[in-house]
Amino acid sequence: MFLVQANEIEFDLTLEATSPLLIRDGRLNKVSRDEWLEKILKGIRKKPQSEKEEQARKSATPSAVPVCRNSLDELRTAVTTIDPVASVNRLQFYIPGSSLRGVWRSYLESLLRGQTPLDAPKVCDPLNDAAEALQSCSKVLTDLINKEGGEDDDDEAAIEEPRPPLIPYHVSCPVCRLFGNTHQAGRVSISDGERIGTSGQILSREHISIDRKTGKVSTNGVYKFFGLKGVTFAITVKVVNFELWQLQLLARLFLDAAERLVPIGSCKSKGYGTNKVAVNQVRVTYFGAGPFDARIYGVAEHPNHGAWFQQQIGRAHF
Repeated sequence: MFLVQANEIEFDLTLEATSPLLIRDGRLNKVSRDEWLEKILKGIRKKPQSEKEEQARKSATPSAVPVCRNSLDELRTAVTTIDPVASVNRLQFYIPGSSLRGVWRSYLESLLRGQTPLDAPKVCDPLNDAAEALQSCSKVLTDLINKEGGEDDDDEAAIEEPRPPLIPYHVSCPVCRLFGNTHQAGRVSISDGERIGTSGQILSREHISIDRKTGKVSTNGVYKFFGLKGVTFAITVKVVNFELWQLQLLARLFLDAAERLVPIGSCKSKGYGTNKVAVNQVRVTYFGAGPFDARIYGVAEHPNHGAWFQQQIGRAHF
């Protein structure tokens, strides 16, 4: 699908965290937190009233912070200071493009799946390797490729009538055609979200760990998460060799995200992750001599390459 480059479209987006946003930095976990704290607490225990100060330091140290670009040493220092909220607030936060890609893909899958019968969905289930109707596109394509590879060599009819070449794009569901699967490259790329300015701040929230057996507060007791609120990020979404219906899918995603319907990150059930997306600019590029006008041309409608793409992929719809 990428032997010829016919068109591309770029969306410049901003994403504002309207509730605390927490995409966890994996370098801070229970093991590393305890290890970092222990070095601090050794010095505290030698002082008078050490027990009170030790408890205060444990209470102030967060169990999770947003992902940042700072080094491990810088992260460790910020988390274990006397005032970690102020120190963590100065870190270089960003939103990984892979996190956005996963959330947005899942949202479109659930959206399309909800518009069709359960036994005949329009999109595959990436986690399902069993039921035929719900099988993931990757599993279906793997089975077809293995079958093409010669499992039917003893079948005389198969030898007399060779199968047409397998085109993964034809077999893939609409979301896989846009985002890709193990046998089909995706058309959309999503940049990391880079923080704009210094607006917003780190908010500290306390949570209680409940023992599921007793229903009481567990031995871990209170723990603290840091989230970003009021922070705005700049994101670029690019689609290469797009079809018109793929732009419809993305438009629906961006409209719903503008209405704060597509939360991202951890702890969404605890009130984290609500965000508002705005499309600030759209750039469309066509490759070839034209002629072009003000209309949007998908690959199937492209004046120079449309016939070739229709021969390769047909006029696919969802």
